[in-house]
Amino acid sequence: MRPVVIGFGLLALVAGCGSTSADAGPAAGGAAGAAGYGGAAGAAGAGGAAGMGGGAGAAGSAGASPTDDTLWAHRGDGSGGVRAVTAGGGGRVVVVGAFEGSIDFGAGVMTSAGGNDMFVASFDAQGNCVWSRRFGGSKDDAANVVAMDETGIVYVSGAFQETMSVGDAAVLTGAGSYDVPLIVLDGDGKVLRAERYGGPGGDIAFGIDVRDGVVALIGESGGPISFGGATLSGVESSFVAAHTTAGAHVFSRMFDELSVESVAIDPTGHIAIGGSFNDPTDLGTGPMTPVASTDGFVARLKPTGETLFAHRIGDGSTVFGYSVATGPTSDIVFAGMAQSQGKPESFVQLERVTSEGKVVWNKKLGAADYAAANSVAVDAADNVIIGGLVRDGVVDLGCGPHTVVADPESSYAGDVLVAKLDPAGTCVWSKVFGPAGMQFAAGVAIDDLNRVSVGGYFQQSIDFGQGPMVATHPAEPFLATFAP
Repeated sequence: MRPVVIGFGLLALVAGCGSTSADAGPAAGGAAGAAGYGGAAGAAGAGGAAGMGGGAGAAGSAGASPTDDTLWAHRGDGSGGVRAVTAGGGGRVVVVGAFEGSIDFGAGVMTSAGGNDMFVASFDAQGNCVWSRRFGGSKDDAANVVAMDETGIVYVSGAFQETMSVGDAAVLTGAGSYDVPLIVLDGDGKVLRAERYGGPGGDIAFGIDVRDGVVALIGESGGPISFGGATLSGVESSFVAAHTTAGAHVFSRMFDELSVESVAIDPTGHIAIGGSFNDPTDLGTGPMTPVASTDGFVARLKPTGETLFAHRIGDGSTVFGYSVATGPTSDIVFAGMAQSQGKPESFVQLERVTSEGKVVWNKKLGAADYAAANSVAVDAADNVIIGGLVRDGVVDLGCGPHTVVADPESSYAGDVLVAKLDPAGTCVWSKVFGPAGMQFAAGVAIDDLNRVSVGGYFQQSIDFGQGPMVATHPAEPFLATFAP
């Protein structure tokens, strides 16, 4: 189960560089790691994200939601949503996602070539959209994940169907129902190169990270598939692949009986992965058996791909893993959702483990009809940032309660959750943003000044404390940046 989305048609996802409501934030420099989002799959046929209905949503929020530290906020003018966010030197923020029809992120109108197309948009430290790019073809395409290296080079992946134009002349041609693209852009948005990975089945990327000359990519494959090494076989299996930033194959592996949703490269070059599983599995270090119907997991791989350890997460509640991140200590932070057995409630599930796999702390926070951390990032001081969703309930991460009231007119409604925890897991601040319709935080990222950026989509309206932004389309992208 992946984080709730509305479906591929609207993609519940696009952070925009559109109209601004903000005070300009300070400039930033240096590099920050990407906060990958495994969330919504690019297409239903390729293991797409499950839509979520039934429960009532959020009409309003109350509680400890300080908004005076919002530096700037944007909405994009068009139907779509942000799927992932990354931040880099100089306070730069890059978002990716998908849209249908036409959309304007502030750098000019872009029009899709067919169904849904990918977008990539870059913002400066003051929240100005510097450039935006569209990639796609006549069918459905989506950018699910993004990462930025220390030099400002941007790496984008997701899924495309049949053929997709990339830049002025390049065209990628798929081999199956959906294929995985890897698009590399420079700091000005120029396409440096584009690769395709895929076989006769459906293949899609859910996570990406880049550090010290290595790009790690994870996702799901219908198999067989090759990333430049041996051909991997599997049916609806998860893959992990690593390449140099020049495109040379380092390793690639396939895992059965589990869903890898996120990836992060630590300062030593080791690779952390995380997700969920519901059947006994072995990642190479011995059997791992779920206690509940679904448990979460994290694993640490050597730079050459061998598994160092795999660690199960769950206390008997059903646990879904959505995101992992690493920080300066190489600890791994897991983020997701825990659902009570036999009760209509869920919690934000967080766990921190050392680079040896020992638990530092475990947190199951809040209680709501739906509460989840969809994305996680770790800053240079080892603080933890989460972005997610709450719906119908009271959620307290330790900084005070946030009450989200059910909206009987919307079965999808929910509010954006953003929070910062210190290295020990103690709440530093938490915020909930509504008030009407569905709001969804798909990704978070941290720049080198420790400013927090969150992107996703919203319906009806959303207010980050600088006045409501009102949607004029069924779902629109947002991007907001906060002081540390």
